[in-house]
Amino acid sequence: MQPINILVWNCRGIVNRETQHALVDLVRAKRPSLIFLAETLAQPNIIDSLTGRLGFKGHICFAQDNEVQSQGVALIWNHNLHANLRSYSPNHIDADISQAPGEPALWRFTGIYGVASRTERRHTWDLIESLAAEPCSLPWIMAGDFNEIISNLDKSGGAPRAEAPMLRFRQTMTNSGLYDMGFVGSRFTWSNKHTKERLDRSFQNMLWQTCFPFSRVITLNPSDSDHVPLLVEVRQDNAKQTKPPRRFRFEEMWHGDERCQKIIQQNWSTPLTGNALQQLSTKIHATGVELLQWHNV
Repeated sequence: MQPINILVWNCRGIVNRETQHALVDLVRAKRPSLIFLAETLAQPNIIDSLTGRLGFKGHICFAQDNEVQSQGVALIWNHNLHANLRSYSPNHIDADISQAPGEPALWRFTGIYGVASRTERRHTWDLIESLAAEPCSLPWIMAGDFNEIISNLDKSGGAPRAEAPMLRFRQTMTNSGLYDMGFVGSRFTWSNKHTKERLDRSFQNMLWQTCFPFSRVITLNPSDSDHVPLLVEVRQDNAKQTKPPRRFRFEEMWHGDERCQKIIQQNWSTPLTGNALQQLSTKIHATGVELLQWHNV
């Protein structure tokens, strides 16, 4: 299978002209084959028009004719993929992905828009566990805005988050056989004037990790939305590079540097889902990436 990019973004209203321009620019730069949008604030005719403007082939969207339009979610795909809908709601779109209509599914994608109200957030966890309980033998990836953090290390500024809702999030993903794919780039995906948090992320099951071991999640640059887009690179093989990648080596000069110690402490104390080996691999990768980024600044 050829490498595929998935763009995941809580766009905070795709009816906005500037936001549409930003999406068009992202598609030109990153060339995704699949796009999941949350909080579109748009009716189906707007998503249909946007699909054509992007040069994509098909879409699935959910919106209701009420005051908030259920915020809205949409899944859009181009000509080298086809999405066969499994289920959808105001807070998710679940689909089997194939290369063409009628062909066997290659993998399963679920886009999530978590319930924003803290008192109602249990509905997100119940939804995820119900999706995980469905019979499915495909590699599975789940990505989107979960409207919750896994630990207070994913938060900067503001009052610390209570432990109970974060624990419920972690338990839900573990019970569902899904674990965090980590990230390359900024830790934080949402911000306001006083607070930054990592609300947007991607999870995979074990079969996905086996079939697409070189996949990764990249936090893209800030946008007009208060959420930054995520780019999920779906890779079976290591991408060929024009020059050998730089191997991570711990430099003696870093020893004792407070920033170095903070990076290591944050990554190794962050609670993750998955078994011990998966957690170890994710933490080593995340620590190395952040240390190299810090060193190169």
